[in-house]
Amino acid sequence: MTTMTLPAQIYEADRKFLWGLCYRMTGNAANADDIVQETFVRAMERPSRRPDELLRPWLARVAMNLSRDHLRHRRRSYVGPWLPSPVPAGDDESPPSYEPLAGLEDSPMARYDMLESISFAFLLALEALTPSQRAVLLLRDVFDYSTGETAQALAMTEASVKVTLHRARRAMRDYDKDRAIPTLARREMTRRALEQFLLYLSERNAEGLERLLAEDVVSISDGGGAAPCVRAQQCAQAHY
Repeated sequence: MTTMTLPAQIYEADRKFLWGLCYRMTGNAANADDIVQETFVRAMERPSRRPDELLRPWLARVAMNLSRDHLRHRRRSYVGPWLPSPVPAGDDESPPSYEPLAGLEDSPMARYDMLESISFAFLLALEALTPSQRAVLLLRDVFDYSTGETAQALAMTEASVKVTLHRARRAMRDYDKDRAIPTLARREMTRRALEQFLLYLSERNAEGLERLLAEDVVSISDGGGAAPCVRAQQCAQAHY
């Protein structure tokens, strides 16, 4: 078997880029780790036969195919609501350093920005899409791939990419209508509300918790396939 080695600098840059793709595809950091690792294993074991082919597009193609396969398997085998696992976003307006920062001349004019695309709300909204719709939407509207680049990465025709993107955007209409971009001010407000919630919870202050919760709040639990969980339900008020 022919194997190849990757320079450390190239490996690290591509690893961060691939992790960003795979995390947004799966909504789970551990799954993204596994898929990125498998992608590099395949790159070393079955290198491209074309010496002129750039490595990153090839890696992205493999990673996206593995991510789509993972999503299909999860949806066949998992019963009940599935919730994404958020990752820390840091204290600035950039993603959590999993993608290399683009230069000003290469800044994407995308529909959704990088920081928004790792938000819980965005990842949850993506669950309404098919694996292929999710892949197309992320590449076109988050990572600013062209139609041709997206078609090449996903082994689709450009016509199919355009149709799939149209359907994906249509499925995201509810998210777009209530869209709340995670600005610094909004994230600070959320942090304060969470701290207050945890304080009331630790003090068993039911009255304080009730004041924090909206009357139409919805409780959704995710057992991860390993533990039983309750179905989504309306909670008029908190009882502790």
